[in-house]
Amino acid sequence: MPKVKKIPQRQCVGCREMKDKKALLRVVRSPEGAVSLDFTGKKPGRGAYVCPDPECLKKARKSRALERAFETAIPPRGLRRHGGGAGRRDMSGNNVLSLLGLALRGGRLAVGEEPAALAAKAGQARLLLTSSDAAGNTLRRVEHLAEEGHCLHLTRPFSKAELGGALGR
Repeated sequence: MPKVKKIPQRQCVGCREMKDKKALLRVVRSPEGAVSLDFTGKKPGRGAYVCPDPECLKKARKSRALERAFETAIPPRGLRRHGGGAGRRDMSGNNVLSLLGLALRGGRLAVGEEPAALAAKAGQARLLLTSSDAAGNTLRRVEHLAEEGHCLHLTRPFSKAELGGALGR
Protein backbone atom coordinates (compact mmCIF):
# COMPACT_ATOMS: atom_id res chain seq x y z
CA MET A 1 0.00 0.00 0.00
CA PRO A 2 1.63 3.30 -1.08
CA LYS A 3 2.23 5.86 1.61
CA VAL A 4 0.26 9.09 1.09
CA LYS A 5 2.12 12.24 2.03
CA LYS A 6 0.06 14.63 4.14
CA ILE A 7 -0.11 18.23 2.98
CA PRO A 8 0.38 20.62 5.92
CA GLN A 9 -2.62 22.84 6.65
CA ARG A 10 -2.53 26.32 8.21
CA GLN A 11 -5.25 28.77 9.19
CA CYS A 12 -5.39 32.20 7.53
CA VAL A 13 -5.51 34.93 10.20
CA GLY A 14 -7.77 37.01 7.94
CA CYS A 15 -10.56 34.71 6.75
CA ARG A 16 -9.87 32.01 9.42
CA GLU A 17 -10.09 29.22 6.80
CA MET A 18 -7.81 26.18 6.81
CA LYS A 19 -5.77 25.97 3.59
CA ASP A 20 -2.68 24.26 2.25
CA LYS A 21 0.46 25.79 3.75
CA LYS A 22 1.94 26.46 0.29
CA ALA A 23 -1.16 28.44 -0.77
CA LEU A 24 -0.63 30.96 2.04
CA LEU A 25 1.94 33.70 2.68
CA ARG A 26 3.91 33.51 5.91
CA VAL A 27 4.35 36.64 7.99
CA VAL A 28 7.08 36.32 10.59
CA ARG A 29 8.26 38.26 13.66
CA SER A 30 12.00 37.80 13.97
CA PRO A 31 13.69 37.29 17.36
CA GLU A 32 14.76 40.96 17.08
CA GLY A 33 11.09 42.01 16.78
CA ALA A 34 10.97 42.96 13.07
CA VAL A 35 7.83 41.87 11.21
CA SER A 36 8.25 40.86 7.55
CA LEU A 37 6.95 38.57 4.84
CA ASP A 38 8.73 35.22 4.60
CA PHE A 39 8.77 33.94 1.02
CA THR A 40 11.12 31.06 1.80
CA GLY A 41 9.22 29.71 4.81
CA LYS A 42 12.51 29.35 6.66
CA LYS A 43 12.97 32.65 8.50
CA PRO A 44 13.48 32.23 12.22
CA GLY A 45 10.79 33.57 14.51
CA ARG A 46 7.08 33.34 15.16
CA GLY A 47 4.97 32.95 12.03
CA ALA A 48 1.38 33.60 11.04
CA TYR A 49 -0.25 32.78 7.73
CA VAL A 50 -2.47 34.90 5.49
CA CYS A 51 -4.09 34.28 2.10
CA PRO A 52 -2.48 36.10 -0.84
CA ASP A 53 -5.83 37.89 -1.23
CA PRO A 54 -5.63 41.60 -0.26
CA GLU A 55 -9.08 41.31 1.37
CA CYS A 56 -7.75 38.71 3.83
CA LEU A 57 -4.83 40.99 4.70
CA LYS A 58 -7.28 43.87 5.25
CA LYS A 59 -9.42 41.65 7.52
CA ALA A 60 -6.35 40.58 9.47
CA ARG A 61 -5.23 44.20 9.89
CA LYS A 62 -8.72 45.43 10.83
CA SER A 63 -9.25 42.69 13.45
CA ARG A 64 -5.66 43.13 14.70
CA ALA A 65 -5.10 39.39 14.27
CA LEU A 66 -1.44 39.87 13.28
CA GLU A 67 -0.77 42.13 16.27
CA ARG A 68 -2.30 39.51 18.57
CA ALA A 69 -0.33 36.70 16.94
CA PHE A 70 2.97 38.58 17.27
CA GLU A 71 2.19 40.48 20.49
CA THR A 72 3.57 43.65 18.89
CA ALA A 73 2.26 46.69 17.00
CA ILE A 74 2.54 46.65 13.21
CA PRO A 75 2.86 50.03 11.46
CA PRO A 76 0.08 50.93 8.98
CA ARG A 77 0.79 49.60 5.46
CA GLY A 78 4.14 48.30 6.73
CA LEU A 79 3.73 44.80 5.32
CA ARG A 80 2.08 45.84 2.08
CA ARG A 81 4.64 48.40 0.98
CA HIS A 82 7.91 47.50 2.53
CA GLY A 83 7.69 43.86 3.55
CA GLY A 84 8.10 44.84 7.19
CA GLY A 85 11.52 46.39 6.64
CA ALA A 86 13.28 43.15 5.82
CA GLY A 87 15.83 45.12 3.83
CA ARG A 88 18.06 43.86 1.06
CA ARG A 89 18.63 40.47 2.69
CA ASP A 90 16.11 38.42 4.55
CA MET A 91 16.82 37.04 8.01
CA SER A 92 17.97 33.63 6.74
CA GLY A 93 20.72 35.26 4.65
CA ASN A 94 19.25 34.47 1.23
CA ASN A 95 19.78 37.22 -1.27
CA VAL A 96 16.41 38.43 -2.53
CA LEU A 97 17.83 39.51 -5.87
CA SER A 98 19.30 36.06 -6.44
CA LEU A 99 15.96 34.46 -5.64
CA LEU A 100 14.24 36.73 -8.15
CA GLY A 101 16.79 35.71 -10.79
CA LEU A 102 16.17 32.04 -10.04
CA ALA A 103 12.40 32.56 -10.24
CA LEU A 104 12.82 34.18 -13.66
CA ARG A 105 14.94 31.32 -14.95
CA GLY A 106 12.42 28.84 -13.55
CA GLY A 107 9.58 30.52 -15.44
CA ARG A 108 7.83 31.64 -12.23
CA LEU A 109 8.34 35.40 -12.71
CA ALA A 110 6.81 37.84 -15.20
CA VAL A 111 8.93 40.94 -15.76
CA GLY A 112 7.57 44.22 -17.08
CA GLU A 113 4.27 46.03 -16.95
CA GLU A 114 2.44 44.15 -19.72
CA PRO A 115 3.43 40.56 -18.74
CA ALA A 116 2.73 41.32 -15.07
CA ALA A 117 -0.66 42.85 -15.93
CA LEU A 118 -1.60 39.81 -18.01
CA ALA A 119 -0.60 37.43 -15.20
CA ALA A 120 -2.53 39.47 -12.61
CA LYS A 121 -5.67 39.70 -14.74
CA ALA A 122 -5.53 35.95 -15.42
CA GLY A 123 -5.30 35.27 -11.68
CA GLN A 124 -1.85 33.68 -12.01
CA ALA A 125 0.02 36.31 -9.96
CA ARG A 126 0.39 35.99 -6.20
CA LEU A 127 2.60 39.03 -5.71
CA LEU A 128 3.43 42.19 -7.68
CA LEU A 129 6.80 43.81 -6.91
CA THR A 130 7.78 47.37 -7.77
CA SER A 131 11.11 49.14 -7.44
CA SER A 132 11.77 51.83 -4.87
CA ASP A 133 12.16 54.48 -7.59
CA ALA A 134 8.93 53.68 -9.45
CA ALA A 135 6.81 56.71 -10.34
CA GLY A 136 3.64 57.47 -8.39
CA ASN A 137 1.43 56.80 -11.41
CA THR A 138 3.07 53.38 -11.86
CA LEU A 139 2.46 52.55 -8.20
CA ARG A 140 -1.23 53.46 -8.55
CA ARG A 141 -1.58 51.26 -11.66
CA VAL A 142 0.13 48.33 -9.93
CA GLU A 143 -2.03 48.72 -6.80
CA HIS A 144 -5.12 48.68 -9.04
CA LEU A 145 -3.82 45.53 -10.80
CA ALA A 146 -3.15 43.90 -7.42
CA GLU A 147 -6.73 44.54 -6.31
CA GLU A 148 -8.11 43.36 -9.66
CA GLY A 149 -5.97 40.19 -9.67
CA HIS A 150 -6.47 39.47 -5.93
CA CYS A 151 -2.74 39.48 -5.15
CA LEU A 152 -0.37 41.43 -2.89
CA HIS A 153 1.70 44.43 -3.92
CA LEU A 154 5.09 45.22 -2.37
CA THR A 155 7.61 47.93 -3.07
CA ARG A 156 11.09 46.54 -2.45
CA PRO A 157 14.10 48.70 -1.51
CA PHE A 158 15.79 48.05 -4.86
CA SER A 159 16.14 50.52 -7.71
CA LYS A 160 15.16 49.72 -11.27
CA ALA A 161 18.84 49.33 -12.14
CA GLU A 162 19.43 46.82 -9.31
CA LEU A 163 16.38 44.75 -10.27
CA GLY A 164 17.34 44.90 -13.95
CA GLY A 165 20.86 43.74 -13.17
CA ALA A 166 19.61 40.81 -11.11
CA LEU A 167 17.19 39.78 -13.85
CA GLY A 168 19.61 40.25 -16.76
CA ARG A 169 17.70 43.14 -18.31
